[in-house]
Amino acid sequence: MATINGVPVNFAFPVGPTITELTGKMLLQDAETTDDAQMELTRDGTGEEAVHGHYGFKKNATLTYVVTATDTIANAKINTVKPAIGTFITITASPEMPELFQSGKTKWEVMKGGKTAKGNANSAKITLNLEWNLGIQAVAT
Repeated sequence: MATINGVPVNFAFPVGPTITELTGKMLLQDAETTDDAQMELTRDGTGEEAVHGHYGFKKNATLTYVVTATDTIANAKINTVKPAIGTFITITASPEMPELFQSGKTKWEVMKGGKTAKGNANSAKITLNLEWNLGIQAVAT
């Protein structure tokens, strides 16, 4: 864990979110969430904005993490698999970032734009783009 000198800040993720569908332990490196909605604009007779009607509320999240294994480097490599677009992950706990886990907001859909990054001088990292939407919580059957 990092040492903080100077002004106290909220730093790092000593305990990352718990995600049931991922293999291996996730060492969260970066996380970001945004709130989103659609808006209908209604103007008055003079063209001025009179009403903003908001609907279609959803959350977006981007998680970047390193995957580990409890035993061997070979198993850490096996565990470094990015979930496919359209699959769902379930976040069951997130102590450092509670907006990832709120009552009724546990199912997140994997969206386009995720990536796996590897290099000679750093750990392999996976970045997931996620969306939480009340109306879409599972694969249609």
